[in-house]
Amino acid sequence: MKKELSIIVPIYNTPVQKLTECFESVRNIKGINYDVILIDDGSKTETSSFCRDYAEQNDGFNYFYQDNAGVSSARNLGLEKADGEYICFLDSDDALVGEVISKACHFKAFDMVIYNIEVYEAGKRFIWKAFNIDRSQELQFQEVYKRTVYSAAINGCYGKIIRRELINSSAVRFIEGMVRAEDLYFVLSLIGKKPSVYYLNETGYLYRRDQSNTELRQKKFPLQSLNDLHIVHEQSLKLAKDLNMDDTSKIIQHLNRSETIAIFRWVCIQINTRQLDEEMKRLCKRRLNDCLNDVYYRTFKENAIYKLICGDHWIIIRLLAKFREIYLALNFHSLKGRS
Repeated sequence: MKKELSIIVPIYNTPVQKLTECFESVRNIKGINYDVILIDDGSKTETSSFCRDYAEQNDGFNYFYQDNAGVSSARNLGLEKADGEYICFLDSDDALVGEVISKACHFKAFDMVIYNIEVYEAGKRFIWKAFNIDRSQELQFQEVYKRTVYSAAINGCYGKIIRRELINSSAVRFIEGMVRAEDLYFVLSLIGKKPSVYYLNETGYLYRRDQSNTELRQKKFPLQSLNDLHIVHEQSLKLAKDLNMDDTSKIIQHLNRSETIAIFRWVCIQINTRQLDEEMKRLCKRRLNDCLNDVYYRTFKENAIYKLICGDHWIIIRLLAKFREIYLALNFHSLKGRS
């Protein structure tokens, strides 16, 4: 029987306790025909053995192993193995709300069904509403695109189910080798296909967020992370122009300002890890000029960033980077202390 839903779970050295919670949340899905595709991305023996045994002992769970190639490669392999009418992505340390996932699969008139996310971060819990709307309803793809511009709430590949035909008809895939924003690139690629979208105003995904992982990747792969930022920025700019909306100019301004701030944060990270070299400085200046040339009104913040970096005021930037590092550390420990 054809599956209504294929759930793709990329796995890399996830602790067994978190894997158990993840897999058990999937087993709470009732009333639909689904399968689970476990993609082991070169994990150590304990993780691999647990996943393989779990798949052997539980119907609907399928285990596949590949040498370590990154989460994008693992998700792409999952897409090759999937045969469900819809696709759902689930990270191996997160969980699904079975009742909501079952309900989402009943809206078969739509290419994409998006639901809310409950976030666990530094001991706190809060709801990420996919859209600032109080009821479930159909949405235009332009509204969905704008949400990616002004909020991160739907930028992940999780928190939604997606018609497999929408993904495969244009061979949309994750870019392998990206170290940041690979999810957003994938989501923007789908929005560019102008899908029909339904917003289900219920919480269907439990997300363990750790912002330190993003900074860790930027430290480990500095140039790649900056290039990834640029790739997604250019894609979003192109989509804004292609969709030809009434407020396209305003959106482009916002995207360029957001890119400017992201570049400055990246610079701070590289300075604190003593990795910022002359090549990186030149690249940052070029990217800032590209962004701010299209901004007809610069705020104080954008002007300050531009003058600091393009004016080579590296001593001041170094001080600001250190203050930022101390502030983030204090804020993190404060949050942990309240948990």
